[in-house]
Amino acid sequence: PPGTREAYADAWFNITRAGLHADNIPYFRFFSGNTRFADTYRDNDNGQLWLRVLTPRGSFTYTPLGESSVSLNVWHHMVMHVSPNGSSTKIEVWFDGAQVYSNAHVDTVTSSVTRVQNGAEHYAQMGDEYIDDLIVKSVTN
Repeated sequence: PPGTREAYADAWFNITRAGLHADNIPYFRFFSGNTRFADTYRDNDNGQLWLRVLTPRGSFTYTPLGESSVSLNVWHHMVMHVSPNGSSTKIEVWFDGAQVYSNAHVDTVTSSVTRVQNGAEHYAQMGDEYIDDLIVKSVTN
């Protein structure tokens, strides 16, 4: 709803087939209006789990979330918490029960969440992904 200052997304994902070379399979994507400002994904080339954040300068920062690749054909549990506040945005990520990222001073372009998306937003991210037990919770002022 309007005024959303904080959002939690929680789901189980099973990526059964990676997509195109040099692309990724997304888990969660957080938007403010039409602008995607934070998301997590599995890289198709090496299976690495990543966090991508849009900076106020219009470029993305990329943070690896762990050292091992995410196995295909296995159910994985992802939880993401985002509290956008410009240069003091808080982002937390848990993967399979372990916290893999926590930072209360992430520099982003926004101070509100208007939409949370799971899965791909364009054809180049094709792959086979199953999603179950999805919960999205928002907190307004």
